[in-house]
Amino acid sequence: MQPPHKVTIRKLLRRFSRYFFEFIMLFLAVSLGFFVENQRDAMSERQEELRLMKALLSDLRADTARINRIIALRLERNELQDSLNALLFSQDRAKHVSEINTLTLAAGGKGTMFYKSNTMNFLATEGFYKITSEAVSNAAREYHVKIEDLLAAQEGAIAISQGFRNVAYRLLDSKTMSARGQTSLKLFSTDPDLLNEISNRLGHITNNNLAQVRFAEQLRAQAEILMKAIQQDYPLSED
Repeated sequence: MQPPHKVTIRKLLRRFSRYFFEFIMLFLAVSLGFFVENQRDAMSERQEELRLMKALLSDLRADTARINRIIALRLERNELQDSLNALLFSQDRAKHVSEINTLTLAAGGKGTMFYKSNTMNFLATEGFYKITSEAVSNAAREYHVKIEDLLAAQEGAIAISQGFRNVAYRLLDSKTMSARGQTSLKLFSTDPDLLNEISNRLGHITNNNLAQVRFAEQLRAQAEILMKAIQQDYPLSED
């Protein structure tokens, strides 16, 4: 017969072993649960990132098409403004009042504008940290900076165009300037100082247009860099 204390120790060891085993099983179960949950979150975040990149790629393609239109329209607009400037200082300007009216209206408009896409607005608001690819994240940040450059130039164009219209109304009043197709248009003034001021303001518009073209070209180039980075780092379907 074994001593009582040996029996007690054996029972205690058996009980401790059972508790220890249960603790290990509980610990493994909790750890596995955390692991599975983390994996599920990681997969969900990855899917969300893929959807975000797909939307961004689609927006970049639309942005590029709009940028191309803006560049073409700004360059065309500068040609029209050169024509207006030439007509204003022509000895035969009285014969071209209708054309001067049309060109003045075109020069005073804001034209096609560029706006941030919803995806870029989301990234700028929520943070570019959602992009795990360093190359794509850096390219997207640079793209956003170049968007801001173009938007600033556009804001400047609005103020410049308004200043031009205020002066041009002294050459053609608002009713005349909005009356397309009339044949009895007349210039209210051929004062050289007024014509020079209009010409100077046309120069400001031209310079701003050229700045917008330069920023738009830089933005287009950055869009191509960003699209290439997305296509290289993300497995996106084309559906």
